[in-house]
Amino acid sequence: MNVFIIPSIYPSKDAPTSGYFFKDQALCLSRNHSEHNFGISLWGQNEPENLLWIKDHFKVIGKLFSSFKRKSGMNELRTNLTEFYTPRFTWTGRFMDGNMSSIVKANMKNLQEFQKKYGKVNLIHAHVSYPGGHIAMKLSQKTGIPYVITEHMTRLKFEDYVYKKHTKVSSKVSKPLIKANRVIAVSNSLAEDLAVHRSEEGIRIVPNLVDENFFKPSEKSSSNGFITVFCLSNILHSKGIYELLDTIARVKRVNPNVRFRIAGEGRDLKYFKKREQILKIEDVCTWLGPLTREQVKEEMQDCAIHISTSRHETFGLTLVEALACGKPIVCTMCGGPEDIVQENIGVIAETKSSVDIAKKLLYLIDNLEKYPADTIRNNFEERFSSKVVTPQILSVYKELAD
Repeated sequence: MNVFIIPSIYPSKDAPTSGYFFKDQALCLSRNHSEHNFGISLWGQNEPENLLWIKDHFKVIGKLFSSFKRKSGMNELRTNLTEFYTPRFTWTGRFMDGNMSSIVKANMKNLQEFQKKYGKVNLIHAHVSYPGGHIAMKLSQKTGIPYVITEHMTRLKFEDYVYKKHTKVSSKVSKPLIKANRVIAVSNSLAEDLAVHRSEEGIRIVPNLVDENFFKPSEKSSSNGFITVFCLSNILHSKGIYELLDTIARVKRVNPNVRFRIAGEGRDLKYFKKREQILKIEDVCTWLGPLTREQVKEEMQDCAIHISTSRHETFGLTLVEALACGKPIVCTMCGGPEDIVQENIGVIAETKSSVDIAKKLLYLIDNLEKYPADTIRNNFEERFSSKVVTPQILSVYKELAD
């Protein structure tokens, strides 16, 4: 089987962690199922030289003049997995549809290069309904190749005009979902949201995977005398950072031996730094900024507990990465995490309630011995490892492929 993958976002030199789970999934599919071939279609999704913004008009001019230097190419990651790259500019969808027609042509060129290398494409797999799913729909209309969309985001909860129009989901999102041969939702809550676009018969629930060979328990123990709680998140109100800081203040009053390490960046960082000062928690709080994947792994391995206080999640990938490292989790009832947390691996709290989050976190701190690392790791391997998840993806492929 030959599968052509279209990720809406993808790691780049300037954004190495953006969409890394799409690349991870492709790598794990190719590693675990070497009898199949996979291609990844790229047009410069996260590359600054391909993104044109009106506010940066001087830079735009320079990018236009240097565009002749951009070259198409391919990069073989494994014998049965290759990245195909045809650069295209992207700009606001308010003008000429964000150059989408040219981007679709670039993906068609990538598909043709894939076929030259591996033979006929049996299936197109897009990640996220727009732009990936939209592109897959256009290619499918031209070629007759069936396509699958794995949706990772609930567009009903997004405010961007591309995804919502007069309080309704834009056809740019709904059309690809309606016309897809199959839709994969990464959680039960997301599947319920997607059911407004199509019947449940066409929706499969397959969780995101985490590479068990990369995220794993550390063989060394690092104790500095404190209980370390790690949070990896975009620094936004929607991610529950307000509740996180309030939780930290409540925990500090009860147990001053707990330290919090917060990784990530976001537009609300300045606000939350001020909030930290108001709550007088600077002494127990460390802001780490953006981390590399290697650094994320080290933080997961070194902490005692991983926490997520988000107000909405379709899945909760960082929670699963923590489980892979044998760490118990604290999370909120905000959608996807309900599929992840279980009694023997962590606790779940009410969304937007720092009182309940602090209560559950303090319980976990006082009962860490009830959450042994090997039990947590085994739970992860049985539910979210690549060896368990990739066959589920393959079963969806086989429903459609020639």
